[in-house]
Amino acid sequence: MRKPTGSIPQPNWVEPNPNPQNLTAPMVPRPGQSIPTICERRLVIASYSVKLYRSIGRQITTAYLNRERLRELQRHQDMVENHKEPYALPELSKYFTVQKFLDQLPTYLREMLGVNKVSLAYAIRETLVVPIDPPALQQGKPWGRESDDMMSELIEYSTHQGPAYQADNARVYNLLVKALSGTSALASTTRH
Repeated sequence: MRKPTGSIPQPNWVEPNPNPQNLTAPMVPRPGQSIPTICERRLVIASYSVKLYRSIGRQITTAYLNRERLRELQRHQDMVENHKEPYALPELSKYFTVQKFLDQLPTYLREMLGVNKVSLAYAIRETLVVPIDPPALQQGKPWGRESDDMMSELIEYSTHQGPAYQADNARVYNLLVKALSGTSALASTTRH
């Protein structure tokens, strides 16, 4: 909007009367519009919010994009942008058994982000098919009533289909194979 492309007829041009040569207004570059920085930031976070809501199949309404919810979504976006991958889990040993590894795996995957910046915990959740319409939003929050935060909502309702899920699922499988290699538990892993 600040620097649009294309051109328009000069707005101040006055057609001569008479106009025997059929003159037309000269073309000038399209003028830009001044946009306040705060409006630009709100547009950027609204765009990010729409992307998140679409990824989980939530309908987008103006009520869902009010200022209070956009602030919460800005906090979520900041958290994702400043995210650091967790340290690797300890190697299996006499003290860190396969059972302890499997107990800690959901928490560990919760701290790792996948291709779409959603916690990898969504790849191992029990419900494979998500409902068509996620539940209504909490009062003043951008996530549903059953969720504690936006990442919980994304974990619960992100689809188990498409190239992003396939890449995330492969990453989880590779993590399991790497961690369980050299143990009898590796024989019980299968591709999904």
